[in-house]
Amino acid sequence: MAPVFTANWFGFGRNPSTGVAADPFAGGTYTMIMIGGGGAGDGAYPPGQGDGGGGGAGEIKYGTVLMTPSVGTSYAVTVATGQGSDAPSPQGQAGSSTFAWNPTNTITAQGGGSGGSGGGVGNTPFTKGNPGGSGGGGGGDGEPGNDCDNQPPGPANAQPAQNGSNYALTGYGNPGGCGGEDGGAGGGSAQGGGQGGPGESSGGNAQPFDAFAYPLWSPVAYGPQKPQIGPAVGPTGLFGGGGAGGGENNDGSGGTGGGGGPANGNNPGINYTGGGGAGYESNATAGSGGCGVFILRVPADDAPSITITDPESAQSTLGGGKATPGNGYTYIVLPGVAGPHPYTINLPG
Repeated sequence: MAPVFTANWFGFGRNPSTGVAADPFAGGTYTMIMIGGGGAGDGAYPPGQGDGGGGGAGEIKYGTVLMTPSVGTSYAVTVATGQGSDAPSPQGQAGSSTFAWNPTNTITAQGGGSGGSGGGVGNTPFTKGNPGGSGGGGGGDGEPGNDCDNQPPGPANAQPAQNGSNYALTGYGNPGGCGGEDGGAGGGSAQGGGQGGPGESSGGNAQPFDAFAYPLWSPVAYGPQKPQIGPAVGPTGLFGGGGAGGGENNDGSGGTGGGGGPANGNNPGINYTGGGGAGYESNATAGSGGCGVFILRVPADDAPSITITDPESAQSTLGGGKATPGNGYTYIVLPGVAGPHPYTINLPG
């Protein structure tokens, strides 16, 4: 039987302190953030000439959703893992995260685009950055100057606005940087990736979402990775940094909000941020993308009635669950560390 995570309220329909019948659960309009998986960085195409681009961050969907028993009593959430970096190869787009009322009413946060491989000839798949929520950087060819025609970045396919009868959301994502002598960097949620000139190819920076600052939900982050997650997200809620582009002359860094860096190492995007992985100057394995996350902020009084079904038991081993920091809200955190990971949010009805 799938485990169900609940708060400690065993009143069976009555207020546990007074014994008086509780009001029926009404639900409400809640604030959410959902992030797709980060794109992987890439390396040089064999035999090792050129420089790989950095991975783009997963798209961020941020806004409000109406969740009431009349709208639905179960909401399916799938959270994407980060893209692995089996470099060098054109990998496309990382997995996307989704939130659904039913199969025909689904919100998607697109996965980030992987970086392009270095050393391809002309406008081939080995030099283009890949599209995604934020695009991956174009591959580098070792020749001076940027070449946006032959080593183009991956475009961003994040949706700027997505509104419906039950939600009002904004998507955040930006294109990667053009390849040049070095690989271009991956795009971030607030900024495009740097171009592939020497010292220029830093990952795009992240958009702040202070409603989801790390201290508010830190108790349920994945324990072994808290030293990485905490500084990446920080007190301003930074998610979706782009990965640095690779190159022998490149001292680029990962974008704020979990972008993988510095360049030229197997430096991954940070989990829980959807950050892109760093590119590499050789045909060694570059950085993988960071996993996405879904966080729902609900009034603390509503939280005991909301349960989470986790069929793969990730919350018991890989973080996630409910955090109530004392500010009047509870944060329901569903990670994609071992994704794509399915969950169901259940309301009484």
